[in-house]
Amino acid sequence: QISPPPFPSSKKTRLELIRVSAAVMGIEFSYAAETAFVSPTLLKIGVQHQHMTLVWCLSPLVGFFLTPVLGSLSDRCKSNYGRRRPFIFLLSVGVLLGLLLVPNGEDLGYAFGDVDPYAGNGTLPVQSVLPHRATALEAEETSEEVLTRPSHPWAIFFTILGTVMLDFDADACQSPSRAYLLDVTIPEDHARGLSTFTIMAGLGGFMGYSLGGINWDDTAIGIAFGGHVRAVFSLITIIFILCVSFTITSFSEIPLWILEEEIERQCSPT
Repeated sequence: QISPPPFPSSKKTRLELIRVSAAVMGIEFSYAAETAFVSPTLLKIGVQHQHMTLVWCLSPLVGFFLTPVLGSLSDRCKSNYGRRRPFIFLLSVGVLLGLLLVPNGEDLGYAFGDVDPYAGNGTLPVQSVLPHRATALEAEETSEEVLTRPSHPWAIFFTILGTVMLDFDADACQSPSRAYLLDVTIPEDHARGLSTFTIMAGLGGFMGYSLGGINWDDTAIGIAFGGHVRAVFSLITIIFILCVSFTITSFSEIPLWILEEEIERQCSPT
């Protein structure tokens, strides 16, 4: 008797498709935090406005070389956990590190030896005169008035590192997330699955930007986390962990080595 092939065989409900697509919603939440707060944060610690595009080009440059390699490795991954979930997990760790580094880069800089040049000399630090929601132009004008040169080299390093990790890993994580959706659903569910995937991405972006529009400074959450920016990044970090956890625990993948054995068995003469 020939056993049925180890492929998905049942249709998924809409709730199951939502759970499989939850990771992309978390990714869009992280994009929202990055887009809204990275530039003002970099300007606040001394990065000049004309250098901002150089910071933003680093992630696409890294992705140009690494994304095809990651895709090839994912297609050939023989882990017992499947081909996609190990990469979703690893790239999600990179996103989490980015979400932690960006709002805390300045404090890490002080821990590694940055010196506050305004301590004790009566000059206001730029963060005391720069609003949390300052535009790039306002931040640049303020930083030029207060700063004459970058004064936080370690803070700049950690914040840029976090930006690159957050942007690259969020970009790269979308491909295995989409492939995972297609791998665990039957062909008849692919259209519904991809539409659900797109809807979840849109909801994540909408709610992520809305989260940043709330004035957290005057709330218990904002006070507990240390201000508006940290509150937003902390909440989005929690949401991202939940979303990715929902996805990677939803359905088991068929390991590649089992698929290869099944294909070889079906192709071999009886």
